[in-house]
Amino acid sequence: MNTPPPELVVFGAGHDALPLAAHAGALGYDVRVVDAREGFLTRGRFPGATLDLLSPDEFGAHLRLGPRSHVVIMNHHLDRDRESLRHALASPAPYVGVLGPRSRFERLLGALHEEGFTPTPAQLARVRSPVGLRVGAETPDEVALSIVAELMALRRGQSGGFLAGHEGRIHERTAEPSVAGTD
Repeated sequence: MNTPPPELVVFGAGHDALPLAAHAGALGYDVRVVDAREGFLTRGRFPGATLDLLSPDEFGAHLRLGPRSHVVIMNHHLDRDRESLRHALASPAPYVGVLGPRSRFERLLGALHEEGFTPTPAQLARVRSPVGLRVGAETPDEVALSIVAELMALRRGQSGGFLAGHEGRIHERTAEPSVAGTD
């Protein structure tokens, strides 16, 4: 049986989404980029990706996230990030990454709570905030690398730590895969 590749849904088509889409595509993800800004969402900027020109009020009718969807929210706009987070948490997507410091994520949750949406503990358990592995990433390319490395580690049941000093089989799983689309 041929398993379909995992999907990476990137909310936001800013400059830092470019390397994330490219790295994920190179690793076999079906990449989707969602943004309301037509000028940012172009085939030239995101070759090979599915482009969804949608405002947050259109997510429910036009954007399905499933158990093979991995989400990264990076709109750099609080209202769009809040609505993207609401949509992702209400879906069965097993991975929801939120770019930025943890305090920003907490502000998004606070705003959702004020609007009457309080995520369950199970929904919150799927969230990675800040998103990515701690590798000292500063540039958009480095941040993208840290995010796809985290996705790979989770898909393969790995902790994402250093290999130096590790004894035994290198590719032995340290945990059960926690993100759909395991290999």
